[in-house]
Amino acid sequence: MNAANYNMVRIWYPAATASGGSLRTRFVSTNPMYAGLPLTDATNTSCYAGGQPIDNLANEGYWEINPADGWTPAQADPYSIRLNYTGITTVNNANCLSIVKSENHTNWMLEGTHGGVAAPTVRRNGQTGWSWFTIGSEFDVNPLPIELVSFDVTCTNNATFRIDWATSSEINNDYFTLERSKDAQFWETVAIVDGAENSNQYISYSYEDPVYNSGYYYRLSQTDYDNTTVVYGERYQVCTSDAQTLDILNAFQNPNGSITVVANFPIDMAYQIEVYDLRGRKLDVVNSHATAGTEHIVLEKATMRSSIYLIALTGNETTITRKLFVEQKY
Repeated sequence: MNAANYNMVRIWYPAATASGGSLRTRFVSTNPMYAGLPLTDATNTSCYAGGQPIDNLANEGYWEINPADGWTPAQADPYSIRLNYTGITTVNNANCLSIVKSENHTNWMLEGTHGGVAAPTVRRNGQTGWSWFTIGSEFDVNPLPIELVSFDVTCTNNATFRIDWATSSEINNDYFTLERSKDAQFWETVAIVDGAENSNQYISYSYEDPVYNSGYYYRLSQTDYDNTTVVYGERYQVCTSDAQTLDILNAFQNPNGSITVVANFPIDMAYQIEVYDLRGRKLDVVNSHATAGTEHIVLEKATMRSSIYLIALTGNETTITRKLFVEQKY
């Protein structure tokens, strides 16, 4: 989608809700990937009597909806949602579109029942809780420029980075662009790889990046012959000749609202850990000392809403920066 299109979403409750508040919504212009597919929406029989197959998603992006201002995150009251598909490319039959949801921000799933299509919107009823939402369909009916089935970053034996991706189909695909970054904010082009133009077969691609003993984010984009470009999800990997390395493993919210960061320390060391939101505002900083192994570091001041945060860990003259999704659970 682009600025000429409205990435609108409408949410309403059939009955009065148990609690009030507000929602924070944004449209993320990143391909949502395909974990959890294929699915079959048995409640959408507009195109198939047995239900609508879903094996691809809108590559223009997804809607992220989170509670705010006192709204109970575990809100159990069912609601209806309507997404605007204006600007989603190659929609040949809108009746074959369905809304899918990702509660864990990894796998896509179906919840509730299909509420029909009223151009240019798709509706779904019986949703609960908040998460990511996007529009899915069957590739043969509503194709994407490419269908990316995998995108992985691994380490080679000499501690350099190997990037692999594969497609199951391509339409007017001119080329791929592979980029890397230390902080997921400033990107540099690593390679440009020719696409297959048009294909309905499985094709695998691979590139080895000759940098080593470091941690990098990688992202992949695809450009059509009309210069339309789609950016796919980011991947982070640390490659080092030493199996034990300084790293940030995870982050999660505690019942009292504080945040725990799980980090690995190869040796005993003094460290500093900082947390920033995506606007660059520092939310908390901790200076302490860790013993070798896995440490759970509690950030008392970093009360967060469900979102993506930048976490920087500095120790032994090395800084590791990770971009992590922290879910507000309490």
